[in-house]
Amino acid sequence: DYAFNILDSVDKNGIIFTNGDNDTFPLWFLQAVPKIRTDVRIVNLSLLNTPWYIKQIKRMGVPINMTDEQIDRLRPHMDPTTGKLVRVQDIMVEHIINNTPVRVEIDSATGDTNYVLDPPVFFAVTVAPENKVGYDPYLIMEGLVYRVLTTKNHPAVDIEKMRYNLLNRYKYRGLTDTTIYKDENARKLLQNYTTGFITLAYEYRRQNDTANALEVIDKMNELLPFEWRANSFSAEFNSWAGRWDKVDSLYQIALHHIKREHPMEK
Repeated sequence: DYAFNILDSVDKNGIIFTNGDNDTFPLWFLQAVPKIRTDVRIVNLSLLNTPWYIKQIKRMGVPINMTDEQIDRLRPHMDPTTGKLVRVQDIMVEHIINNTPVRVEIDSATGDTNYVLDPPVFFAVTVAPENKVGYDPYLIMEGLVYRVLTTKNHPAVDIEKMRYNLLNRYKYRGLTDTTIYKDENARKLLQNYTTGFITLAYEYRRQNDTANALEVIDKMNELLPFEWRANSFSAEFNSWAGRWDKVDSLYQIALHHIKREHPMEK
């Protein structure tokens, strides 16, 4: 379900940059076996350092405007201006985004002209900031993905898309089933759900929209009752909203789960 939720966050025929194993191989499985969202082009950043993989995704339709000979000559190098190492994956992320066609859209409500990448390009939320090679100001969060925009001056969160994804679109089967073992990697991935719910709740809170903020928090607590970060943030939001009857118990639950995760720590 986690892999499905990432894939299904991507618009039709879109491209998504993923970070490593846990946000890539399950997505490939869904595409290869049950044939789910085979229209999405997955670009794994770790493999993007290798010529054979760059050639492979080029054949898959990822916008790469290089010959095979040029790809073979790609090498990491030091940036003479910053003194930082520029990896092949950094070169290719910028190349792919820069070579993605741009479509003009006219906003029917305002008449404003918008320029959007076509096909749309996304980063999985699991991609570390240093792997986004400076594109953070162009990203807008929509759940388990960030959409790449062509401009910087925009909100950090698309509230409507994020709400739809988190509350209506995503599948969360088995999260509260205690008979299903969740190893350390699985628990770490589930923290991205917490981050998504908290981010959306803070956007509502920033707008003084208490009802929607609490709806999001309550949904998070329903889905992730075992996640101490979710418990703790839920307690903080309930105190902000004046629901004091819930605060102490949520902090106690958070403390219980912290002790379970870190039994040797005081």
